[in-house]
Amino acid sequence: MFWNPDSRVAWRVRSGCVLEYCLVAEELARGWMSVASIIARGNSFYRSVPGFGSEREEKVAPMAVGDYLGAFAMSEPGAGSDMAAVSCRAVRARDDWIINGNKYWCTFGDGADFISVVCRIDSDGGSRQAGMKSIPVEKPRGELPKGVQGSPIPKIGYHGWKTWELHFDNVRIPSIDPPLIRRWKRVERKVWMVFLSVSSKVWRCAEHIRRHDPSAPPRVQ
Repeated sequence: MFWNPDSRVAWRVRSGCVLEYCLVAEELARGWMSVASIIARGNSFYRSVPGFGSEREEKVAPMAVGDYLGAFAMSEPGAGSDMAAVSCRAVRARDDWIINGNKYWCTFGDGADFISVVCRIDSDGGSRQAGMKSIPVEKPRGELPKGVQGSPIPKIGYHGWKTWELHFDNVRIPSIDPPLIRRWKRVERKVWMVFLSVSSKVWRCAEHIRRHDPSAPPRVQ
């Protein structure tokens, strides 16, 4: 099932709302929290699929059935979930982007078909959010992008997925991304979908603990 609550997709698949998306994530997390992230690997990244026209459509179709998956690289050391604090920088060089900077908490960075990397592309002296763009970086599945160094982050749980620290050092990426239209809003929408997915999974895990641990605090309504 392709869950894309914020777009008009012309595929012969079910399109749900945000509430349904969260409910599905909750129920999957009841069995295994890592499994609940499967829908996020495809659905939350629909708008970041690289390419144009028919080339892009050829990637969206397999994404709808889980055969083309993405990862999200937004957080950074010292930035956390504050999008406006992102310092990873991308500079345009003819038909390419050159990316420099560090990313943290990039889940599925090795297994995805592409990584959506949030970068600062210009500093116009405006708001802290100005000059932000999500740049899709295509790669072979099972590997990090060419020229990107990384290492898995040790975790106490959520072991169904590897979560990575990534280092971009003059990494040149072909510009296969859509035009710069409402770039901040697109990044912001994607982040909110990721936050909703994570919150739904954590809520279900907390409910499971509350029901099976008599010492757990009572549920807050």
